[in-house]
Amino acid sequence: MANPSELLDERTRLLPLARGPGWGLIICLMASTITLSVGLINLNRYVMQPHRFPFAGGLVLIHMAFCSVFATLLRIFVPSMFPALTDPSQKVKLDKRLFFTGILPIAACFASSLILANMSYQHLSLAFLQMMKETGIVSTYVFSLMAGLELYSFRQVQVILIALLGATLTVQGELNFSMVGFVIQLFSQLSDCARVVLQSIVLSGQKLDAMSYVLLVSPVCFSLLCGVCAVVEVLPARMVAPGLLMPPMEVTRAWAPVLLGSCAIAFLLNISIALLIKNSGAMTYIFTGVMKDIVAVLSSVYLVHETVSPLQIVAFGIQILAVIAWGMLKNDPVAFQDGLFVGVVNTLVRRRSAESLIDKPKAAAVAAAAAAAAAAAAPADVEADG
Repeated sequence: MANPSELLDERTRLLPLARGPGWGLIICLMASTITLSVGLINLNRYVMQPHRFPFAGGLVLIHMAFCSVFATLLRIFVPSMFPALTDPSQKVKLDKRLFFTGILPIAACFASSLILANMSYQHLSLAFLQMMKETGIVSTYVFSLMAGLELYSFRQVQVILIALLGATLTVQGELNFSMVGFVIQLFSQLSDCARVVLQSIVLSGQKLDAMSYVLLVSPVCFSLLCGVCAVVEVLPARMVAPGLLMPPMEVTRAWAPVLLGSCAIAFLLNISIALLIKNSGAMTYIFTGVMKDIVAVLSSVYLVHETVSPLQIVAFGIQILAVIAWGMLKNDPVAFQDGLFVGVVNTLVRRRSAESLIDKPKAAAVAAAAAAAAAAAAPADVEADG
């Protein structure tokens, strides 16, 4: 008798590969990523207040030291988490060219974006800052066009214009707007977008996983920040932005438990993101980021009691829709040939069709297996009776 699997459709036999990890695991990873990210955002904003620990440079320096040490320990005790450095089939070649043209500039952009982002907490509300971050697709797209990583697309420009509309309404609706904070956050986002584009250019074709990335970039960030600290120490205080000053030792000791908690959350967040990316697709990660921003805004409104105007609520909704549409467009550009709305509908319809293609063969597989088992059982009974 033929093997029951030979009776199944090709899609059915590939069903375990198509399904991937269980939804329970993915949902848990999404929930942990959102929880850790929102917790870190709120904790850093709490710490960065003028009467607490308003030292953005010092905070990032401590984070990078912590991540460097614990990533090294994980590399020693759990090398499988760093396939780009330990797996011969995925190993990335580490040389001077990669360091000076890739890791070093990426680390510089990463460090500057983190410092500026923490400094902005002193000037603007958390809700407003999270809304501003939704416009990151704009600068990333512009930088990618300049670097030749993206081709001009009218559909992408449409999404960009929608995101810009939402950003404009967000700024207009801010009740406690600070130009200084706005400029700081703007440069933070530009630095982060430059990091993303540089990473795409330098690491294209090289499978550098998230944890290997943390292990390579964190020590370089730490070294660069140490250099900045050395320069800051010799400059007159009036020439240095307050957030770049190094904290006094007694202040650091007083806030040490909170700072260590912030470092631990940041490192766990890196691990959660790495596992989420490994076990899900790009769209899942994008939607997780959207959900994180929504939860962050809601927590700032209902827990911290920050004020958000009705115009900002509408603007934030527009930005969220723009980010979702952007993710769908990047994932399946063909579906958007006839327009944005049609593209979103086509993407949703195709997703449901794909799920049905998996579910129907699965039902057929169960039925075929049951029939095969029944057919195999009959001769056995006859043989036993004889």
